[in-house]
Amino acid sequence: MPTYKHIFFIALLTLGIAHAQAQHSDTLGVGYDDMRTATHANPERAKAFSSRQWTTTTLRSHYISMGYTDMLDTYLSPESYCGLELRYTYDREMKMRKPRWTAYDQIEMQLQGGRNRADNANTLGGMLRVRSGALYQWQLLDDRLTLRAGGGADIELGFLYNTRNQNNPAQLRLAINIEPRVQASYRFHIKGKTYYLRYDAMVPLLGVRFSPNYGQSYYEIFTRGNYDHNIVPTTIIATPSLRQQLTVDFYVGPMQMSIGYLGDCQQADINQLKSHSYSHMVVVGFRKLLTVTRSRP
Repeated sequence: MPTYKHIFFIALLTLGIAHAQAQHSDTLGVGYDDMRTATHANPERAKAFSSRQWTTTTLRSHYISMGYTDMLDTYLSPESYCGLELRYTYDREMKMRKPRWTAYDQIEMQLQGGRNRADNANTLGGMLRVRSGALYQWQLLDDRLTLRAGGGADIELGFLYNTRNQNNPAQLRLAINIEPRVQASYRFHIKGKTYYLRYDAMVPLLGVRFSPNYGQSYYEIFTRGNYDHNIVPTTIIATPSLRQQLTVDFYVGPMQMSIGYLGDCQQADINQLKSHSYSHMVVVGFRKLLTVTRSRP
């Protein structure tokens, strides 16, 4: 079974790969040199050219989190398993043509490991989440306070594996949700340095989720094809969950660094089966703002 050292190594490797891919993809926009040449050579042509070009601003954030986790899935065991979680989050926010709207994409990968109270069994979990949506923005208090609200789609794919079980040792996690999202950011200064206090929260409102029924084995579902309410429509009543992150951001050279708290409480009660994953972690990361100028032919 993988140890916490293995989990930590995988998380760091994932962070390095994602950062390298982001650096590779961040190049000057199409049409940049042509726009500059047209501007200096012919002012009238430059004015016409500027009507065909636009600037895209993208904020890329990378976070790695580590902390305590509490896992329960009554399909595998009536006991909770507590231990360590490591998580990597990539968040991309891009200004849209309409100035008050921001599009976002988020990829989140987590690995969890825990033991029961009797200290005689382990549970290992993993999850990949992909989110995409848009946020509407308000500027208040002379632009010191930024509020955003909106939402999008959330796709989850993961597993939970219990080392003690023989017949049903694993549980598949698969869900699609409509997920509202809110953000708040407040800019302040201490001794001439700029800081940002940021809050980010998401709640799954409704969706569909895969789940075996009470007493049903995966052999019955996938080998014998016995469907028994395994694709379940869900609402916030059946899956009351909240993911929230609070960070303080500050500049180190040209890079904006983040440090704070990530709390992720996921719950479900469907098909007479209960599950939860409560995570409380310290999060550190960095943010990079990119401005790309593009033009139409």
